[in-house]
Order: sequence, then C-alpha cells, then structure tokens
Amino acid sequence: MIFKLTIFIIFIFHSLVFGEKNDEFAHFVDDLNTIATKTKQNIDYMPSTVTVLHSKDLTSLGVNTLFEALSFVPGIETSMLQVGWKRLIARGMNNPDSFIFDKMKLLIDGVSVSSKFYGTIYYYMDFPVDLIDRIEVLRGAASALYGDGAYNGAINVITKSASSKNTLLNVSYGSYDYRNVNALVPVSFVGFKGSIDAYFQENNQKLGVSKEFIYAPSISIFNRKPESDERLKNGGVGVNVKNENFDFIARYNYYKSGNYFGFDEALEPTIDDKSNDNINFHTQLAYHKKIDNDITLHVKTVFATSKVSFDITPRQEVPDVLPFDIELESGYKDRTILINSELEINKFENHALLFGLEADNTKVTENYYRRNFDFLDGDTENATFIDNGNIVTSNSGFIKSDAGREHFASYLQDLYSFSDVLMFSLNIRYDHYKRFSSNWNSRVGLVYDYNDKLTLKLQYAEAFRVASFIEAYQSFHALLREGNNNLDNEKQNSYEASFIYKESSYQVLRGNLYYSKFYNTIDINDVGEKDYDNADRRESKGIEVEYKIMPYESHELSLSYSYTDSTYNTMGRTYSYKVDTPGIASHLFKAYHLFKVSRDFSLNSTVSYIGSRDDNEYGNVQKYDIKSSWITNVSASYLLNKNAKFRLTVNNLFDTKVTLPSYRSRHKYLPRPGRTVLASLHFTF
Repeated sequence: MIFKLTIFIIFIFHSLVFGEKNDEFAHFVDDLNTIATKTKQNIDYMPSTVTVLHSKDLTSLGVNTLFEALSFVPGIETSMLQVGWKRLIARGMNNPDSFIFDKMKLLIDGVSVSSKFYGTIYYYMDFPVDLIDRIEVLRGAASALYGDGAYNGAINVITKSASSKNTLLNVSYGSYDYRNVNALVPVSFVGFKGSIDAYFQENNQKLGVSKEFIYAPSISIFNRKPESDERLKNGGVGVNVKNENFDFIARYNYYKSGNYFGFDEALEPTIDDKSNDNINFHTQLAYHKKIDNDITLHVKTVFATSKVSFDITPRQEVPDVLPFDIELESGYKDRTILINSELEINKFENHALLFGLEADNTKVTENYYRRNFDFLDGDTENATFIDNGNIVTSNSGFIKSDAGREHFASYLQDLYSFSDVLMFSLNIRYDHYKRFSSNWNSRVGLVYDYNDKLTLKLQYAEAFRVASFIEAYQSFHALLREGNNNLDNEKQNSYEASFIYKESSYQVLRGNLYYSKFYNTIDINDVGEKDYDNADRRESKGIEVEYKIMPYESHELSLSYSYTDSTYNTMGRTYSYKVDTPGIASHLFKAYHLFKVSRDFSLNSTVSYIGSRDDNEYGNVQKYDIKSSWITNVSASYLLNKNAKFRLTVNNLFDTKVTLPSYRSRHKYLPRPGRTVLASLHFTF
C-alpha cells in the first residue's frame, strides 16, 4: 500500500512541475450558495460549515451518483445497510442497532424529498451526477433553518435543469451490466423557460458470499447460488421552469432494488419479484414579488406523494420445522401538502431580515401488511401458517391507522453587519406538532475577517428530529417492531469554531472543530416494554480540514481529512455500556487531482482512506472489526469533438478488498465490489 501511495504522490508532483497558472478554476474560492442562510452568499462569509461540490469536477473524476459525490464531503462516511440502503454517517453519529441513519434533510432544487416514513433518503442516492450542477452540503445542526429532518445537516442538490440552456445526452455502460442513459432538454412555453430532464439506470449486480449467509444452511432448502441480490432499476423525470414571478418544479423518482443480503441478513431463497420499491413525486409552485426595493415576498405551495413497498422472504423452508417459505409483503403511501411564505427585508441599515411561516399536513392513503403465517416463535421458527402457506392480508396494516402529521412553523433570520469585518447571524425557529412536542431552535454565529487572508467563525446551533412513522406508528406483527407514539423528540446542541485561510486566489485552507451533544436519541430497545425508546445522552466531537490548490493552468489538487470521536450508549440489551465510535471510521482522508494533459485529454485520480471500524458487542456474539483501506480511482476523458466527450473510469484500481460492518455482528462483514469499470459518452448540443 505504501508503494501505491508513493506512485500517486510522484504522479501528482511530476504533473504539478510541468504546468502554468490560470484563473479557469477560481470558482473554488468564491462559491455561492443558499443553503446556509437561504440567501446567496459566499460560503466563507456565513457562520455554518458548508461544502460545495461542482458537477464539472465530479464528472471529471468519474463520479457517477449523488452517493459517490457525498463521499468527498469532510465528516461524512458513506456506508450501507444489509438490505442495500445507502447511508450517510455524519460526524460519527451512527445508531448500529437501528436503521434510521441519515438524519440529514435532502432537498432537490430547494424542495425537500426526505421521507417521513423512514426518515431516510437512500432512494435518491443513485441520482446521476450528469444531471447535477452543484451540491451544497451544510454540516451540523440545521433545524433553525430547515426544521425537522435537518438534524445532522442539510443537502441541497441544484440540478442542471434549473439553469442549463443546452441539450444534454449521457450514456454509460459498466461492470455488472450497468446501464445508464440520461438527458436534459431546454423548453419554452407560454412565457416560461427552463428544462426537462430524465434518466434511467439498471444493473445486474450480484456478489458471491459464503454459505454462512444462508439461514440454517445445513438443513434448510436453498436452491440458488449463495450471492447477494443487488439488482437496481432507477429512473426519474424532472421539470424546472420559471418566468418573471413564478417558478414551477416537478420531479418523479422510481427506485427498485433487490434485497441484497436479506432484511435479517439471511439470503432469500428466491430473488424473483423480491424487492423493495420506492416511488416519490413532488410539485412546487413558487411566487416571487418585489414589493419595493427593500422587500421581497416568496410564497410556495408543495404537493408530494411517497410510496414504499416490500416483498421479502426472510426464512426458507426447513424440513420438519417450516413446511413453507415465510413470506411477507407490506406497503405504505402518503401525501403531503405544504404552504410556505417568506419576506426578505433589507430596509434597516446593516440588517438583512427573513421572516417565514410554514404549514404542512401528511396523510396516509395506503397501508397494508400481508403474510402467510400467523405466529412465529422467535429463533425456533415454529410457525402457524395461513391457508396452506398462501399470502393473506392482515386485519391491521403495516403501520397503525392513526398515523399522520400536522405541523406549523415560524422562523426569523437576521444577518447583521457590525462593520466591514464583523458579521453576526441569528436564527430562531418554532415548530409545533399536533401529536408531538413543540420545539424552539436557535442558531447564533459570528464571522470575523481578521485580515485579507484569514477569516474566523464561531457558531452555536440547535436541532431536533421527530420520530419517523415507523418509529412512532409501526403495527405489531411477527418479525416487525411495534412503534411508540410517546417518543420524545431527539435534540442536539452543537458548537463549532472555524477558520478560512486564503493565501491567494489559487489556494485555500479551511478547518473547523465541532462538539455536539445529543439527547433523547430514538433507538431500538430489545428488552424493554417498548421496541423503540429514547436513549441517554450521546456526544460527538472532531475536526474537519480541507485544502485546495490550483497552482498551474492544467491542475487542481484537493485534500480533505476528518477525525471524529463519538460515543454510543447502548440500550435494550441484557446490559448497557458506552461504546466509542461504534461501527464507524474515526479517520477519513480524501484526495483528488485533476490534470488536463492537453486541450482534448485529461487524466484525473482520487485516493481515499477509510480508517478501521470497530464492531459492536452483542452479548456472546463474536466481534468482527473492519480493517482500514486505501482506494484509488482513475478517470480519463477525451474530447472527441466540440459536442462529444468519451470518459473511461476505473474504480478501485488496485482491486482492494472492500468490506462493510455486518448488522449486529451476524457475519464477519458485508462484501463490496472490487475493481469496476465504467465507460461513458457525453453529448452537448
């Protein structure tokens, strides 16, 4: 591994020596975004810690999906559940006993697409980078800005449909029979201008595993090759148009995947028609009116629907024990209506004010649970079957009939400039829920320009999270946990100190320290009266550093490092104890180099280090720690003509063994793909 790293460093050094300076890449110094204050500002002059990722850089590096792109954000570790749901672990906050994991709000073109059902965003993680203009990531507590869901941060994906004037077509083919086609077409009608985008991708990915992943392998009936089912079908359509006063956004997303290693981390005996499906649709109509030179009104209405369904076989036939495969199907659908109104006021000297009101209502419109068994007796798997093993609809649904949510919020933001070098920011937000406790959240920040090169920032922020529908309302069924509608809201207090040092317009160094305290974390309780309960206080602290330099015309080099130290107080086991950094990497390092060899050819590379991950202790179950790993990716691009570009990407160039932690130590690890190849054609008209 030292040899591989040395070769990479020599390559970068050699290419840096033979280059010339240029202003072409200066965007990295002056990034503008709206996610940290809801107003366009340079990311270095706002209190929050923000990273902006640009599609041009990401595609040059061969980054294919939103999930891959987010691995470039300091403090975010990308991982996966045994069922294949892609997960983001922000600043070490991992609940190894639970599947509610992201706790970050995801917005597409400013519209929230986060699930109230699971409180996760995995179904959008395969969104193609080809259709993205930039990604804005606000790290840390963000509820004072975005309310529930922005517990560990917020992600705003700005698509090219919001600004592109060109027609785009991208086609890719790669390992595991991966196929992807996406396109964007500008449109203009009845005074509106914008774009329509669409994409579809699928693969036939399956990874071989040992027979240990089969339930009762020595006696059960399992008639297929032991391998994970990671097949994917994912597609969507988006519309983004606007005129002088109105914006209209609509997006449909369909996500269907195999059940990977099984919901209980036991391979399913058949993979035909076994999958988990998500369908999401939302529309937003926004009205903007400049009342006078200093006051602007924004009104938004959102209609959204979300549908989730599962078709799984968690246990297969076992002679003399289970006469049939155990099968269950479940489904859920909701609809949300939201109204938001904001006033931007700049009448007062040195103050930039924002007032907002928001109300939304979520109603469950479909809810079912079907199974072929009535009773299941724990690990002995003695089951009472229904109707000779046929699937029958249960009298109670997947979640309880009273599930729903009504919510009202009001908020205030004040950006006050004491002087040319000192800015103060204040955010206050009140969220009221009909069935859950209300919350006041605040954020206070200071930004100080020490000199022309050094900027210092301090911030205190609060956040909260309301229980997802699964945690609060899931019905009692065999193999499922019962929800608890008496859960307290999760709460967080976070403290940050940051600096930005710009030696010149060609290089910048950013760093921050954070310390966060978490209260009432919702977790699984296996031995208590409730399956879901609130845990004791937890905490996380760490450091995040980014360095970017563009010393010559044809080069860009970026380095990032993050260290996190978090604690996890277990609950719901036969004994409780405190765990440091449970199942996560304390050390993360990422480096990339963009090298434009000639006018038509570029060679770009990425090196990632993921530190070792300690497994969690589950009574007498053996621990399996995950070793650290170095991963190198290389991407080459060639400009065929002014309208077409060819790109070849090799991920995991040295075929390093990549593994992820197993759920509750059921296996040594979950295997991930080794070396993969992706070939792409990109057309611009």
